[in-house]
Amino acid sequence: MAVSGPFSFFVFESAVALIYAMYVLMRVYKKPAAPEEQKEKIVPLPDAAPMATDLDPRCQEENGEDC
Repeated sequence: MAVSGPFSFFVFESAVALIYAMYVLMRVYKKPAAPEEQKEKIVPLPDAAPMATDLDPRCQEENGEDC
């Protein structure tokens, strides 16, 4: 660092990031898209874990069924 100075670190990191970005873009555009028969629809999941309602004691109803 004494030879090139502290500014060279940011130049080096910028060069690494630029090379990585170019590699990612090259891979995105060169690789063909997946065939339609391999694609599936996205299924949204709930935000809460299913176990959270099982552990909540306030969730018990009068007749013993869960919420």
